[in-house]
Amino acid sequence: MVESTRVARSDRSWCDAAYEVLKVEDRPLGPTELTDKILQRGMVKTKSRTPTSTVYVCIAQEIKTKGPRCRFMKFGRKFGLSEWAERYGDGTYQSELQTETQTRYVRRFGFKDIPEKELLRSIRDEIQEIRSFLRGESEADASPEKLCFWVWFCYRFSLFWEGALVFRRINSLNVSPPLYQIIRKIGIACENRGE
Repeated sequence: MVESTRVARSDRSWCDAAYEVLKVEDRPLGPTELTDKILQRGMVKTKSRTPTSTVYVCIAQEIKTKGPRCRFMKFGRKFGLSEWAERYGDGTYQSELQTETQTRYVRRFGFKDIPEKELLRSIRDEIQEIRSFLRGESEADASPEKLCFWVWFCYRFSLFWEGALVFRRINSLNVSPPLYQIIRKIGIACENRGE
């Protein structure tokens, strides 16, 4: 009976198999461990010499193409399910840019000073772009991520009215749940302060 189950399962894609394994394991897994579990359970037939790379590329491609609607999410160097964002999004898993790497980069390159005129011009340009968008004068649609950035930007510079209007233009289905939760709080704060 086990053999027939394995044969029936062996026609799954790497991503489908990875999803099932992560669902059962109920925790983020590195690409190697995830691949080992898929192969041990006989979920995918493969002749690949580098199945771990295949799993990594498959999941990374799905994350890239499906964006916020993707089943997977990266937690540092591990893959997990996007539905776990709240559970593991608190810093339990370090980001890929480890502290050591950051420290080495700062020591080697330092931080670039931005002249005050350039900084003010950048801020003014961003404000003009936001207001142009809100007046409907902008030809291109802003991406959901850019709208989220604008909400934060408006809040940061006390442009609460603009921040509230931009927030109302965000479709929550087009933004990853963890990002939307943060922006929602900022957007509501903008609405409350803009009254």
